[in-house]
Amino acid sequence: MALLDQARNQGLPITASVPWHHLLFSTADIFAIGQGVGYDPNLRFDPPLGNPADQRALRQGVKDGVIEAIALHHTPYTYEEKTVAFDDAPAGAIGLPMAWAALWQALVASGEWSALELLRPLNLGPAGVLRVEPPRIAVGAAVEAVLFDPAVAWMVEGETLRSPARNTPFLHRALRGSVMQVWKGQRTQVLN
Repeated sequence: MALLDQARNQGLPITASVPWHHLLFSTADIFAIGQGVGYDPNLRFDPPLGNPADQRALRQGVKDGVIEAIALHHTPYTYEEKTVAFDDAPAGAIGLPMAWAALWQALVASGEWSALELLRPLNLGPAGVLRVEPPRIAVGAAVEAVLFDPAVAWMVEGETLRSPARNTPFLHRALRGSVMQVWKGQRTQVLN
């Protein structure tokens, strides 16, 4: 974080992002999630997870805006590819089906962040990094929107994932919060 601040203070055009799972997991979780029987290969990432102090620093860096974007890094693998020794497993896990709920549960529902502190690095932060003007919504224009219900509880199981891949450290775990609907390219309506 200090190096990012220093570079920005020198006027260097620098940006930063963090994979979403680095905000939720640390090296302390690698063995614990494996229920003491070995390391969970679904927690093997590149770059690798940091220690708990690294995780806290990354969370604070995102909250403070030093890190502008949270990257989802959706990396599907087959069961056979991930059911090997930790060091032999390919790096990565799926993220799209559960990232929003997991981040919401860990950061917003816990009271650590506000909803806007989570929305900024998932939406406006990446747009700023890419220098993309956020869209202005006009009456009758096409829209992209997501309806998220933070109260919906669900189990991460094969049938609840919208992916044929199952390589996630959240498999067989409960999450609270679910994306209920996504609109893309549909026309908006004015409701009186």
